[in-house]
Amino acid sequence: MFKKKLERAKKEKNPIKFFVSIGAGINQFPLIQEAKKMGFNVIGVDGNVQASGFVQCDLKIQESIENFKDIYTKLLELLIDGAIVGVMTKSYGIAIKSTSYLTNKFNIPFMPFDRTDDFINKKKMKSVFKEHGIATPKLMAIHDHRNI
Repeated sequence: MFKKKLERAKKEKNPIKFFVSIGAGINQFPLIQEAKKMGFNVIGVDGNVQASGFVQCDLKIQESIENFKDIYTKLLELLIDGAIVGVMTKSYGIAIKSTSYLTNKFNIPFMPFDRTDDFINKKKMKSVFKEHGIATPKLMAIHDHRNI
């Protein structure tokens, strides 16, 4: 089915629009499903060849989500007749950094890559927020009332 879409897009000179999911595990299911509902072809990226979300993806890249430069190279190799129009993750940490790197490379609005470390580390993030006058809670106490 995907090959037919690609052939039709070539004939019509209308590039296929791709959405990249950084991570393809079970937590990415809702993200992948929404991208599909919106009409995108989904490229899933995950280091685990058996990632459960790969089943829903049109194209798969087996690569650690930490290797954002390798992911970028592989995406360029894949996209002869397509365009990346979205990159996202439902994860945190290095997945955010990879997402930022790719969105910057594909000119998609997101956080600047050179600021990602400020948001991956919670202390740095709070410091940046404070520096710019953005209020954040100082402490959040969570109580387990089951043990009372």
